[in-house]
Amino acid sequence: MALTTDALLQSLSDHVLAHGLQTASLRPLAKAAGTSDRMLIYHFGSKEALVDDVLHYIADRMAHDLTALLTDQRSRSAGALLENLWQAAQSETMRPTMRIWLELVAIASREGGAKANVADQIVTGFLDWTAAHLTDPEDAPFVLTQFEGLLVLQEAGHAATAATGLKRLREKLG
Repeated sequence: MALTTDALLQSLSDHVLAHGLQTASLRPLAKAAGTSDRMLIYHFGSKEALVDDVLHYIADRMAHDLTALLTDQRSRSAGALLENLWQAAQSETMRPTMRIWLELVAIASREGGAKANVADQIVTGFLDWTAAHLTDPEDAPFVLTQFEGLLVLQEAGHAATAATGLKRLREKLG
């Protein structure tokens, strides 16, 4: 049975989420997908395109998963959406995605180029997603910057600081 691009992306994204971007070389990815590195190049054109497609696939999954968690689909205040995002980010299913995001940001900062373009596209998509779930869409940059700060603090070993900061933000935002 031939592997579809979607099935490959599912397997490849699972591998990247479990092992990080640093292990995203052709042979380990091919093994994870149950195919050869030549078939990956056939499907994606290059290693860079493959990794970019995997990152976009992960971002799309994240948006889908977040939307599924917001079961009532109503618009929220900035504080409420930030709290909802933070609760979602704490789940075992979302934590690996958050780590990959921070890893991508670090790579984009260090290397620029194609990874910076992918990071920019993901940020733009997340801003659009955030704006669509807010009572005031202009609050999307605020929510995103606060959320990113919380993630950085958590991954730097300061989860308590992040929790305290979120609590204070909620108090100030109402």
